[in-house]
Amino acid sequence: RALLLTSQRSTTRWITNLRLTLEACVDAIEGRPDVASEGFRHALEEWQQLDTPLDHAMTVIDALILVGPDAIEPEVVELTRHRLAEIGANPLLTRLESLVASPAIPA
Repeated sequence: RALLLTSQRSTTRWITNLRLTLEACVDAIEGRPDVASEGFRHALEEWQQLDTPLDHAMTVIDALILVGPDAIEPEVVELTRHRLAEIGANPLLTRLESLVASPAIPA
């Protein structure tokens, strides 16, 4: 029973954080990069706590696409690089590298 309760809490946190990530994406699309950047930072902290490297990496990539390199601290990009390489997610690593060198897509 304890494992089930822990699993439910984790799932609830995952869904809540997915919603935070989506809200940051919408803020960026609607032209609020400062609000979006703060939302992305908050979501990334939660993904880190949940230990979900793919969700974390996808959020970094979303932020880089929608806001640009200034949305993500260099340490977070480096952590993401390391974790993607560690799990062998080479296509995501390639995408990350291409975005770090590119400006944001205009809204």
